[in-house]
Amino acid sequence: MVRTALPTRRSSRVAKRCAPHALQATRDAGLTVVGDAFYQFEPQGVTGTVLLAESHLAIHTWPERSFVTVDVYVCNLATDNSDKGAAAVQRARRPC
Repeated sequence: MVRTALPTRRSSRVAKRCAPHALQATRDAGLTVVGDAFYQFEPQGVTGTVLLAESHLAIHTWPERSFVTVDVYVCNLATDNSDKGAAAVQRARRPC
């Protein structure tokens, strides 16, 4: 598991902007996307998951606190995907 908490630089962003960013970050890291779901809270904040063949990525934002968390779980008994998980977090560091 790779987990990080990062301050956001902007106020509320919409889920439709966050989803493509999270999906691209996981693909760029070499992980296999098999599905996703994102939800926009009112008046602000987004929660989303990217379902991976290797496990999942979750992102949660609190714009009112300038805070976002990104969790990436990668597992495979035959392959160590820790580097891919860390790369996905690094690519997703930019706030939604």
